Amino acid sequence: MTAAPERPSPKTNMLAPSSRAHRAYREARQQYLHAGVPLYRAALRGDWTAAQTIIMEDKKILHAAITIAGETVLHVAAGAKDVHFVKQLLDLMDEAEVELQDCNGNTAFCLAVVSGSVEIVMIWMEKNTELPLIPGGRGNKRFEYCRPARF
Repeated sequence: MTAAPERPSPKTNMLAPSSRAHRAYREARQQYLHAGVPLYRAALRGDWTAAQTIIMEDKKILHAAITIAGETVLHVAAGAKDVHFVKQLLDLMDEAEVELQDCNGNTAFCLAVVSGSVEIVMIWMEKNTELPLIPGGRGNKRFEYCRPARF
C-alpha cells in the first residue's frame, strides 16, 4: 500500500524573501502602487492632467492591467463615461492597445457600449471600425450589447 502524498504546507508555497521571484513580485507591486493605483483614480475622477503625467513617465502603462479584473486605463475611463479622457487615451493608443481585453474577454469598447455612452462609442468607431466584431467574454459581438444600452 502506498502512502498518500503529503500536502504541501502553506509555508513551503510562499516565496522566499530572497528569491528572484519574490523580488520581481515586490518590484511589480511597487510599480503598481506608484503608477497603477493613481492612474486608476485619475481615470475615475476624469483627471486627465494627473493621468497624462503618469502615462508620460512610462507609456507601457497604457496597456497594463490596473484592476484585479485585468482592465486597462481605457476600460476604467470608458466605464466612467468620460468622453474627454477616453478621447485623449485613444489619441495615444494604437489599434492593438484599443483591442485589449480584460479577464472576462471584454474590450473597453464593450464597457462604453454597455454604459450607454453614444458619444464615446462614435469616437471609438472612428478609431477602429472592427471593434464591434470582436467577440466578448460570452462570445457576444459588441452590437449585441447595444440593445440593453438602448442605442
